[in-house]
Amino acid sequence: MKTKIAIVALLFVGLLCSCRNNGVYNSLLEPFPRVDDCPLNIVSAYSFDSIGNPDFIFSVGDNILLSEPQLPLLLSSYNMERDEYQRFLSKGNGSRELLDVIQIGSYTDSTFFVKSTFSNNVLIYANDTHDFLQEAPVVEGAVSVVWDNPILIASCTGSSRFVLRDTSDGRSIAFGNTDPIGDFSAEQVASIMQGLCVGNREEKRFAWASLYGDLFEIYDYSDTSRIRLVTRQQGELPRTEISEQGYPLTLPETKLGIVSITSNDQYIYALYNENRLVDALTQRDKIMFCNKILVYDWDGNPVKALQTDYPIRSIAWNDKHKTLFCVGVDREGMNFHLFSVKE
Repeated sequence: MKTKIAIVALLFVGLLCSCRNNGVYNSLLEPFPRVDDCPLNIVSAYSFDSIGNPDFIFSVGDNILLSEPQLPLLLSSYNMERDEYQRFLSKGNGSRELLDVIQIGSYTDSTFFVKSTFSNNVLIYANDTHDFLQEAPVVEGAVSVVWDNPILIASCTGSSRFVLRDTSDGRSIAFGNTDPIGDFSAEQVASIMQGLCVGNREEKRFAWASLYGDLFEIYDYSDTSRIRLVTRQQGELPRTEISEQGYPLTLPETKLGIVSITSNDQYIYALYNENRLVDALTQRDKIMFCNKILVYDWDGNPVKALQTDYPIRSIAWNDKHKTLFCVGVDREGMNFHLFSVKE
C-alpha cells in the first residue's frame, strides 16, 4: 500500500451466489506475507488526564469520541481544531439515556448513531455539535448495525445471522444462514460468533468480523434481492461443548478475534486480538488490548498487517484528516495518551 497512512492513537432473499478470496487458515494473520512495525508517537496536545477508561472510539470531522462506561456521562468528545472537550449521553434507563455503549457509527454524512446492548433503538446525534436529534429503531436482536439510508443491515443473535431492512417500506430480508462454518451450523454461528460491522456506501458492501474466534466476511448488497458473499476468511473457530439442551457453550480456551473494526472507501482496518478467554483470569480487562491491525481491501484481499509498539483497544478511521485513531494504554498499562505515526 503506497498511499500514506496516518495512525493517531488515543493510546489506550436471495443469497450467496458466489464468493472469492475465501480461505481457511490457522489464523487470520496467516495470509499476510509479513507484519510491519507501526511505532506510535505521543502527541502531547491531548491530555491523558481527560481520558477515563474508554472501550470504544469513533471519529468524524474534527471530533474524536470515546465511550466511557464507568462514568455517568457515557461519551466524551475532543475537538482537535478548538482543543475543547465535551461530555454527553447520560447513563440510565430514561429518555435519551443508555445503560452502555457497544457501537458508535455513521448514520448519515452529517450524523452518527450510538447503540446499546439493551435497546432496540439507537440515539442519533449531529456530527459537529453533538446535539441529540432523534431515536431510530433497529432490528430486534441486533448486535451491530450498518446504515446506508434507507437500508439498515444488522448482525443478529437468534435464527438469522444478518437482517437487511428497507426502512422506507419495512421490508426485511434474513440472510447468511445457507451454509455451515466449520462444525457449526449457521444458527450456531449466529449464537456464539458475534462481532461488529462496518459499511462502504459507495460499493454497497459491508464487512463483519467475529469477536470470538477467527472469522471475517464481506457481503455485497448492491442487489438487495440477491445479497452476495464476497469473501470469507476463516481461522481458529471458538472452542465449544454442547449443553444438555443441545446448544454450544463457549469454552475458556476460545481465542478472541477482531475486537474493533473501521473502514474507509478503500480499506478495512481490523484490530486483531489473539488472547484467549482464559487469560482474563490473570489479565482481567487487559485481555482486550492488543497490537496487530489487519488491513484488507473491499474484495477481502490482505493488504498489510501492522504491529504497534503500544497495546490498543479500539480503532476508528477519520476521513477528513485521513487518519486512523486508536485508543489504548501505555506500556505500563497505567495511562491513556494520544499517539501519532505516519507511514
